[in-house]
Amino acid sequence: MASKIGRGPRAWARTDERIHDAVCEKLFLDPWVDASSIDVRVSDGDVTLVGEVETREERWHAEDLAWSVPGVRDVFSHVRALGVARPEPPPVLHVVDSSPVPSSPRFGPLASGGERFGTGRPPPG
Repeated sequence: MASKIGRGPRAWARTDERIHDAVCEKLFLDPWVDASSIDVRVSDGDVTLVGEVETREERWHAEDLAWSVPGVRDVFSHVRALGVARPEPPPVLHVVDSSPVPSSPRFGPLASGGERFGTGRPPPG
C-alpha cells in the first residue's frame, strides 16, 4: 500500500506561525547549527533565513532543517558563513622538459618539420 503521509485535507495549509515555530525549534534543537545569529521569517509558506554562522556546512544544514518542516513551500537563505576564507589558488608549476624530441614508428619523427604530421609524406609544395 502506498504511503499517505503528506496528504492533508483539501485546501488545508499550515499557518506561517506554526511553520515559524517548527523551523525555530529545529534550529534550536540541532547540535550542528548555532542559530543564535539567525532570524527566521515566514510568509505564505516561504521561509527566509537571515544572519550569520561559522561555516558553509552550518549554513547548508540550517537550510536543510528549514526544508524539512512540513508546509514549507520555499527556503530563501541570506545567511553568511563567517569562518570561511576563500581558498588560495594552487601555485603555478612550470615544468621544463629537457628530454629529447620523441619519435613514433607510426608518425615518424615528431616536431621535426620534415614530414606532414601523421601521414609519413613530405609536406606539399
